[in-house]
Amino acid sequence: MKYPRSLSKLPLQVFFLSFLLIPESYSSPHCSRGGSRLVRKVLDKNFFPIFENYGVNITEECPLRRFRDLYHIQEEHKLFEHNARWSCQSCGKAFYRQEFLDLHMENKHQDLLVKEELSPVCLADYCQLFRCDALNKERRNKHFWSKALCNGENMAKLRKKCVSLVKSCIPIDETRGSFTYKQVYNEIVEETCSLINCKDYWKPLDYELSAYEVLYYLTFTPILIFALGIYYYNVWEYYYGDESETRDADKGQRRQSSDNNLPGLRKRYAANSRFTY
Repeated sequence: MKYPRSLSKLPLQVFFLSFLLIPESYSSPHCSRGGSRLVRKVLDKNFFPIFENYGVNITEECPLRRFRDLYHIQEEHKLFEHNARWSCQSCGKAFYRQEFLDLHMENKHQDLLVKEELSPVCLADYCQLFRCDALNKERRNKHFWSKALCNGENMAKLRKKCVSLVKSCIPIDETRGSFTYKQVYNEIVEETCSLINCKDYWKPLDYELSAYEVLYYLTFTPILIFALGIYYYNVWEYYYGDESETRDADKGQRRQSSDNNLPGLRKRYAANSRFTY
């Protein structure tokens, strides 16, 4: 039985649409998973380690504490195996994109959200303070006018909020004039709040290469170097190779002509030598 051409191409179309119609990270109605993930990344890199290094406990009232993060339990139940495989450790299902795993968490594991009695916090609410737009690679280059029309007064207000937030997270037990308090405060402000200005707001975090990117560069860098070597060798051959060959050919012709003229010169020399006596 023959099928219409449109139907015969249907599986191929569905295959490509599965890649094009990738959903954005699915979120609870009032909290962005993507934004929360970016803020969490900054906290894990430039906030929590500073407290740990100085042995200082974060205050119970601090909204940035890990146990108050609305999604932190669900995030702990995610397993990243490689670039095309994410697994749910709660039920064992696997997905090839984190966005689909987010959708699964939202539909099947609402019980893993932080409970109301723990006063859950949506980290995405702090996106302005932790520069989510600058950290999002896909959106970073779409904010040309935001950079060009940056308002210094608004940045100053955001920076003031950031400083107040940092202060609320450092225990009162640590005397504000003590060395430890100053060190914790100064380091956190340096890593976060000090970047809230028109000059530095759009700077990315220290770039970290994924394992896939490392493999990519290790594979294609030698190929690129080899290709460039062949290219420049051909350029040299094109411009200078013929000249050297021509010079060698000219030398050969001169040598051959001089060799051919030797018998005549000898005869002429012999004839002249007869009349000298």
